[in-house]
Amino acid sequence: MPVTTGIAFEEYVWRNWWLRSFPTSDWSSEQQVSLAGTYKVDFVAYCGNNRAIGDAKDKARLTVQDVEKLIEDAGIYKARWLYLIIAADTRFSCSIRECTDDYGVEIIRTRWRA
Repeated sequence: MPVTTGIAFEEYVWRNWWLRSFPTSDWSSEQQVSLAGTYKVDFVAYCGNNRAIGDAKDKARLTVQDVEKLIEDAGIYKARWLYLIIAADTRFSCSIRECTDDYGVEIIRTRWRA
């Protein structure tokens, strides 16, 4: 499976999912936001005290570390909504699904490489 990680997928997610889910008429959104220390998150949105955080993952398989990093970033940012946005062909195990369900992380599957 060819994987094109990075900027192209993040731009696709930004235009095709993030800004549609958090319209600029109601929300302020930013890309590549630095958090405490060396932490960097792909997307944030905020409207008053409501905060969302998202991580774009264009990879073959989600890992526990992907979920843990998003949860840690969400704690720093004090986000209420957490999203892992993945490519159409990204796989994940039942244990990853249980972990995301336990922590309120929503996995969004895009049509990237569908």
